[in-house]
Parts: sequence; C-alpha cells; structure tokens
Amino acid sequence: MKKKNSVCKVLSFLITLALIASAVFLMASCENKTGTDTSSPAAATVTGPEEIGTGATQFTFSVTGVDQEKSEFIINTDKTTLGAALLEAGIITEEEQKTGFINTVNGVTLNWDTDKAYWALYVGDGYAEKGVNETEITAGGSYSFVYTKG
Repeated sequence: MKKKNSVCKVLSFLITLALIASAVFLMASCENKTGTDTSSPAAATVTGPEEIGTGATQFTFSVTGVDQEKSEFIINTDKTTLGAALLEAGIITEEEQKTGFINTVNGVTLNWDTDKAYWALYVGDGYAEKGVNETEITAGGSYSFVYTKG
C-alpha cells in the first residue's frame, strides 16, 4: 500500500510538471518574436492594388472602409466618367451609378439614416467638387471613396 502511494505521488508530480512546462511553452509561443510592435488599433490595412479592365485609360482608385482598411485598384477603361468606370469594374452597382447616390462600394453598404455614415468621394487628395457621374477621368489620376461619419 505504501509503495502504491509513492507511485501515485511521483505520477502526480510528473503530471503537474508536464502541465507547467506546457503552459510555459504556450505562453512563450504567443510572445512577439520581433520585440518591436509598431502596430496600433488605428493602423490601416491595405490590400491591392488589384488591376481591373482592359481599356486605354488607366487610373488608380481606392476604398477606405469603416476600420480604415484600404483596398486599392488600378483601373483600365475606355469610359470617360468615374461612375461609368466604377460600374464597369464592379465597384458600384448599376442602380447607384444611374442615381448617383452611392451607398454600397466594393460590397460594403453604409446607411446615413441609421449610422450617419456615407462614402465621401475624393479626387486626388481633395474632396470631389462633382458627383461620381460628373467626375471625368484623367489618365494617371487618383480617385477614392472614404468611409465618413457625419
């Protein structure tokens, strides 16, 4: 009986030691290996650029979403207005291109009535002076939709 208790104590000790070693290993594997973490919650994630289309005029277009995630596109088109080119590229829908009221961009829908959020259109670094259907494309130009909270 005494021998059985000794064996149980040794086994308990070994199991406890194995659990502690496993916990230390798991914590060490979750640690930042580089030692420098430069990310922040506000850091933007950028995807792209994705090249779309086959037309003669090329321009860049980006979409900056709710979480500051940025998708970039290089668009090749023969269309002359931004709305027509974005429809052709599948970034906006036909209904939105027709009306000029853009609620869904690249599959993400914003709702002013519930969220007070909208897609702000930029030409270069400046806020667009015209709507998407009136904005003429310039070869090599840069355009974007940016999530904006009103």
